Amino acid sequence: MTRLSHHLHHGSGSDFCAPGQHQHGAASVRLLRDEGLLEFRRGRGVHVAGTPERGAVLAKAREFVQVGRRHGYDPEELIDLIRQLSP
Repeated sequence: MTRLSHHLHHGSGSDFCAPGQHQHGAASVRLLRDEGLLEFRRGRGVHVAGTPERGAVLAKAREFVQVGRRHGYDPEELIDLIRQLSP
């Protein structure tokens, strides 16, 4: 479940309003962008870029890269690790 869907489903998080309160949506749009579901194109607006499943994989990939960098791996070494895990 994406962070946005979790917050919407459970109604938690400081970026979200309680039922009946006004919400501008900026925080929700940022979450969708951060999860890889929305893509901003200069001069062309906002487009749907993926599915919730893609967003979940993207979140884990970001986490993988962050952990790898903390442990001294460069991007090419991380790519090699992924290739070793893929049949």
